[in-house]
Amino acid sequence: MSTRTITTRPRALAALTATALATTALVAVGTAADAVPPVPSTIQVATGAEYEQALADVRNDDSQAHTIVLTADITLLNDAYTRYTGVQGLTIDGAGFTATGQVSDAATGGQGDATLLYVLPPDQQDPDIDYEPAISIEDITVENFTTNGAVISASIGTLTITDTTFRNNGFDFANNSDFFFPGSGAVTANGDVAISNSTFVENDGYFGGAVGISPFQNTTATLTITDSVFTGNAGQYGGGVFNVGGLDVTNSTFNDNAAATGAGIYGASRTSIVASDFSGNADTNVFNGGSDTSGGAVYALGSLEVIDSTFSDNSASSGGAIGFTADTPFADTDAVLALTVTGSTFAANSAELGGGAIDAAATHSGLDEDGGGIATVEVTNSTFTGNSAAGAEYGAGAIDVGQLRVSDLTLMQNTFADNTGTTASHVAGELADSGVATIFANAFVGEGELGCDIVAAGTQSLDNFDSDGSCTDGWSGDGDIGDGLDAMLGSLADNGGPTATMLPASGSPLIDGSSVIGGECALDTDQRGTARPQGDACDIGAVEVVPSVTPETPEIPAESTDPVAFTIKTATGSIAGLAYGATSVTNIVWTATSDITSAPPAGLVLPLGIAAFDLAVPTAGDSVRIELTLPMAVTEFWKVQNGTWSQVDGASVSGTSVSYELTDGEAGDEDGTANAVIVDPIAPAVSAAFTG
Repeated sequence: MSTRTITTRPRALAALTATALATTALVAVGTAADAVPPVPSTIQVATGAEYEQALADVRNDDSQAHTIVLTADITLLNDAYTRYTGVQGLTIDGAGFTATGQVSDAATGGQGDATLLYVLPPDQQDPDIDYEPAISIEDITVENFTTNGAVISASIGTLTITDTTFRNNGFDFANNSDFFFPGSGAVTANGDVAISNSTFVENDGYFGGAVGISPFQNTTATLTITDSVFTGNAGQYGGGVFNVGGLDVTNSTFNDNAAATGAGIYGASRTSIVASDFSGNADTNVFNGGSDTSGGAVYALGSLEVIDSTFSDNSASSGGAIGFTADTPFADTDAVLALTVTGSTFAANSAELGGGAIDAAATHSGLDEDGGGIATVEVTNSTFTGNSAAGAEYGAGAIDVGQLRVSDLTLMQNTFADNTGTTASHVAGELADSGVATIFANAFVGEGELGCDIVAAGTQSLDNFDSDGSCTDGWSGDGDIGDGLDAMLGSLADNGGPTATMLPASGSPLIDGSSVIGGECALDTDQRGTARPQGDACDIGAVEVVPSVTPETPEIPAESTDPVAFTIKTATGSIAGLAYGATSVTNIVWTATSDITSAPPAGLVLPLGIAAFDLAVPTAGDSVRIELTLPMAVTEFWKVQNGTWSQVDGASVSGTSVSYELTDGEAGDEDGTANAVIVDPIAPAVSAAFTG
């Protein structure tokens, strides 16, 4: 019997080991090659396709915030997928370029379904992660996204828009019935939005023609608008802007917008407007037809504050400029129900019913006319002129407070002029039970049959100007005037300050027509920001006239006052001088013509060279008169100050006699400082044509 032993030869084992190692190395190399590279924080794109791809890349990278930068104009077709579901911040930087929405098939007509950006939370949300990405859009023109609007943010993260133009974008309400809510043409958002230095032109939407925050998703979001322009936009509620939370508008313009309610702005909870302009906005039912419109420029619920703003040529069924309702149906808030207007101008606004400028008890089809709360209305330091209303009931030309919807009405130091209304030219309405009307230092001016028709449990009237007595119950308050008087108001004009005003002429009974209580006026400043009082008492109305001050003519000592004598020695002879009003003449220096470094004007001869001296005066700002007797006749008298030649204003030159006046610190004093020393460089001259 035999036994076979099997052994492995060393060479074969070495070959097998080498093969295994090589295979392992190949696998490792392949794994590295297949790894997904990290997405850079900044991606540049030049086409719509590159933009879509960039969005796809960044929405899958949760490691860092990203910026997509345009390097050319781009077009996004209707099937473009532009959703962002990432959790990190995202910035779209247009770098001055334009993004345009457009259909992929021209035969289908219309515009595209794409958006520039649609921010959505991811489908599977991790409860431990806060999905509120900060989104920024800057320095880009966005146009022609006309089906779903240009930008949609369903996240409650903050959306910031800077230096951007939105033009001709729209939300097609008829073709978006399944959309989560009827959106806005340019921007529809669910969280806080901050807009600055941006322009919105001819965008169309439903809740906000240009910008809207969903009334069904987030009732506490704040919309801030600064240094921006809204022109020619249209919506059902808010032609320019719709918001249900806090709304702050500063230094912005709303022109020629349209909506059924609030052609410029619809604010449904708390609205603040500062230093802004509203003109040519008009309420018209954009989608539903009919005539139930309110707030030609602004419709506000809850609370509205207006400061240093202008409303002109706006129109609506009620509230030609502003419609206000003491109610907050969209938001469960503790908002103070109040309308406050300060330092603002309302001109040529009109209403078919009541409140040519302001309807403080407005309703519209979305609200129960019998609902809402009771508000306070306070208007101070403002001007109302040329506003009109045509309603048969409470058709006040300027302010209509409605019936039993306003508790207390305060009108203080306003100017009402040439408004017209069927019920009253200026103010009308019936206050709620126990409501008090405080009417102080207003000017009610005009030729209407009835200036005011205010029904209140109590009226406090003091120091008003009332053309017909209807606003002051026959001038019954202390200091009320106006019976047979001319207010002497100027036309609406720029008289300084942020808004146009009507300045009383000199001699107007409005000037110093109001009491000074404890040395102070009721309001510290007027509509322009000018301090009150300027005269012996406060002025009635929105403007405090600053008395004109005649400049004092400097007192020049009479010739009988002993002058200071001095002498200037020249190569041609001596110049004898007398300085009236001076205490001394020092530092006399003469320079020969050949040594003058700054050449005189062409055609001018200096036979006596130039001279300079210092005149001391008793007090800084004093004036002196100088009389010179020359050794030869001259025709002109000049100065050379810091190398600049000029003739002496008002100098009298007659042969060998010259006289002139100087004031310390003013023209002719070379040091230019009121320091009780006048530095006087002189140059008696002869025209080259002179032969005397």
